[in-house]
Amino acid sequence: MGVLEQIRPADCARTGGTGRCHAARPDRYRIDVFDPALLHYLRACFAAARHEELRVIYCDASRHYLFDETRSIGASDRLVARMRPLFERALAIGAGGLLLAHNHPSGNCHPSATDIRSTRMLRDIGAALEIEVIDHLIFTRSRCLSMASGGYL
Repeated sequence: MGVLEQIRPADCARTGGTGRCHAARPDRYRIDVFDPALLHYLRACFAAARHEELRVIYCDASRHYLFDETRSIGASDRLVARMRPLFERALAIGAGGLLLAHNHPSGNCHPSATDIRSTRMLRDIGAALEIEVIDHLIFTRSRCLSMASGGYL
């Protein structure tokens, strides 16, 4: 059984103001955007969100989990995330990769023009810093869209 498979939405509690889901400690977990356990984990982190939230999973260059946190909380239909602090954190913990995820409380799983533009900008900045943007996942209550698989990244 995988490290993240036993997570329930109630286990995903915010502590210490970090917004970090602490239900599991997947220290050697390799990030795989198609792993149902990872998708369940992220969905649990967004379960109670009434506003858009950006969650970032930081990993090393081999895609092993390092840390995850909520980087931004927005309104019900938009999110503003500052890029510089995101990359400062990535550099501070020695991340070689980022998996971005955010929710759409509206139920529309398709990326907005702003989602696409911002993700591509993050990808380009990351490339210059040798930090791979692995994917950007968009969650609704019932669906998940991979921007990489959809050709948006």
